Amino acid sequence: MLRAGSVDGIIAPWRRGAAVDNQPPGWASDGHPGSVKTPADTRALVVEGVGAGRAGLAAYGDLVVWVQSDRAEARRRGLARDIEQGRPPQDADRVWDDWMVEEEPFLAADRPWTRAGLVVNSTPDDAPDPRVTSVASA
Repeated sequence: MLRAGSVDGIIAPWRRGAAVDNQPPGWASDGHPGSVKTPADTRALVVEGVGAGRAGLAAYGDLVVWVQSDRAEARRRGLARDIEQGRPPQDADRVWDDWMVEEEPFLAADRPWTRAGLVVNSTPDDAPDPRVTSVASA
């Protein structure tokens, strides 16, 4: 999730037209090298992740997009992504479960989708809210 330092370390410099070079905290703790770089004067910035639409950050964005997915399908996709990127399957399961321990209470309390200007249903077989735009995804 996007942490508190994201405003000062990412959003504020970008709004000033400055370059941004940020290593997400999860990358550092997982030993993932590198960082996300945004050149100076970049016109549009997409801040991705469940926490991007949370109450404390939504006001900094021009548009919050919530991508809704069936929970089982989201897990399947997340595990497949992590395994494809080289994480052993048993580690991928553990990391997913550890992440959900934090994410589930956050979602229940913060309900970031309520601040979304656009809701996208990434599992069109679900019965979406009539305001939802459905898209097919891999």
